[in-house]
Amino acid sequence: MRVIDALKIAKIHLVGVSMGGVVALLFATKYPARIRSVSLHSTPQKVGALSKIRLETWLLLLERLDLEDFLLHLAPWIWSKESLSRSRERIDQYREIQRARGATISKAIYELQCRASIRQTSIDFTGIDVPVLVTAGSDDLLVHESESRMIHEMIPGSSFHVFDRCGHASFIENEKEFHQVQSAFLAGSR
Repeated sequence: MRVIDALKIAKIHLVGVSMGGVVALLFATKYPARIRSVSLHSTPQKVGALSKIRLETWLLLLERLDLEDFLLHLAPWIWSKESLSRSRERIDQYREIQRARGATISKAIYELQCRASIRQTSIDFTGIDVPVLVTAGSDDLLVHESESRMIHEMIPGSSFHVFDRCGHASFIENEKEFHQVQSAFLAGSR
């Protein structure tokens, strides 16, 4: 909120992916008067039992691997089955970019994110009275499409879009459609 205030921005379009979507929801419920719209991509309404097991596995991997190795081996978790089987060169290209830039946040932050996600309870959407876009990847292993659909069903008037043959990172796997959907939503929310 301090950054928004310092920049003298009255209302913002808030976009969050995965855990960032949970943060966006919490922000929107706390500061509804400061929000112009909310976009939630691959965002869980609550973390289900299967996602908790996967996050516990991530914590175990984080204990045993250095952060760069951990990040380079996330492909089976965040990419769709189709990308894993047909777009291996794209995944390798993504890994090269990751390797070149290194970790952008610390191992401790990833561990905290996993622990916070495991403990996440459902979110109260009362007070969100702005345009909301909810999207999901049809093959998302971390946040099943049904979890994102729950958010859509709980927020009256929200828009919902499923990216076919995409996993947790639809903004990478199908960036063209992702940008079209996000841009059209933002254009309609002004």
